[in-house]
Amino acid sequence: MINNLGHKANNEKYFNSIRYFSHSLKGEKRRNFIEQVAKYNIYLAAKCLMSAEKDKELENSLIEKAQSIAQNFEEPENSAKGFLVLAEFECSETIIPLFSNVEKFNNTHFKVIEKILETKSPEIFCKFLLIFTKINLI
Repeated sequence: MINNLGHKANNEKYFNSIRYFSHSLKGEKRRNFIEQVAKYNIYLAAKCLMSAEKDKELENSLIEKAQSIAQNFEEPENSAKGFLVLAEFECSETIIPLFSNVEKFNNTHFKVIEKILETKSPEIFCKFLLIFTKINLI
């Protein structure tokens, strides 16, 4: 499919190409490709999934993986991607408890929040501001 997918899935200059390629695939080929992308960049995989035909089963699978990844605040980059996937699929009811369960925020938590807010999507940025106000994080 795409050579060196691991490198390209984590390099922003290839994101649009990967999404375009994903969009050009159909059925099982598309599903397999998105699952491969998710191994390297779950947020990019979610963006690929949202760009074309609906696949509820794959969406649920990505949401489940994203929730697991998001909880691991010790890996801020990946945790942020997990939260972004949940926001992409409008799972604020899943995001709120993940932040609400943190008793004392430390630098690791703030790094995750910083990564989330660095998103270039104004819609996602606003969703998180709303979520953070609901849990009194701002």
